[in-house]
Amino acid sequence: MLEPNQLNSADRAILDFMSEDGGRVTPSLLEQHIDWSRSYISQRLKRLGEHGHLSQPATGLWTLENDPRDI
Repeated sequence: MLEPNQLNSADRAILDFMSEDGGRVTPSLLEQHIDWSRSYISQRLKRLGEHGHLSQPATGLWTLENDPRDI
């Protein structure tokens, strides 16, 4: 699990959007709403997933499991 101080501004923007938009996103959707490229967003989603904060129930779809900002 990541600590809040291990999150960068992209992670925080992703988590902000996910917590406000029902907790399910795709990199394409995020790219339309935050100021990073889809490839960078995908990297950050993968990192959050590797640490157990997101799951990927289908290719390209990410679901918020637990918000590291709540720790």
